[in-house]
Amino acid sequence: MVSIVRYRKHITAYTIIELHQAENENGDRLTTELATLDNGFTYVAVPEGVVLPIQPEEIKPEDVVLTDELREQIKRESPHVRLINARVVEKIRQRYTADDERKYTADTINNAVYGEPLSATQTTKRDAYINYRNECVRWGREQKSLLGL
Repeated sequence: MVSIVRYRKHITAYTIIELHQAENENGDRLTTELATLDNGFTYVAVPEGVVLPIQPEEIKPEDVVLTDELREQIKRESPHVRLINARVVEKIRQRYTADDERKYTADTINNAVYGEPLSATQTTKRDAYINYRNECVRWGREQKSLLGL
């Protein structure tokens, strides 16, 4: 399980002191800086089992209890979440155009609301689109959950 910590960057006229993030033996970061919100706190995802190194005295990381509101704020500001969302759309676009999506959505609405029948071929194509779209969205949700969101 991923936990999220927050801290305030220490900014002076000459330097910015940030959280020292955990790294593996190759120097790759094990934690992910998610976003800095208007409240001045920077939020960082820390995977289970990862221990943050000793911090400079100016930096005081705090564990965060995510409320729905805070989760949405972080997701809105996080470049990582924006990238995941863009990749979900890219995955869908590999098979379906935006026009395809609008057509299948209209078919679904017209069938459900107005009772317009769909042919077996239309139903098969629409269902294949829905299944693939849901698979892509599920992938995106899994990626966000790896960030603790």
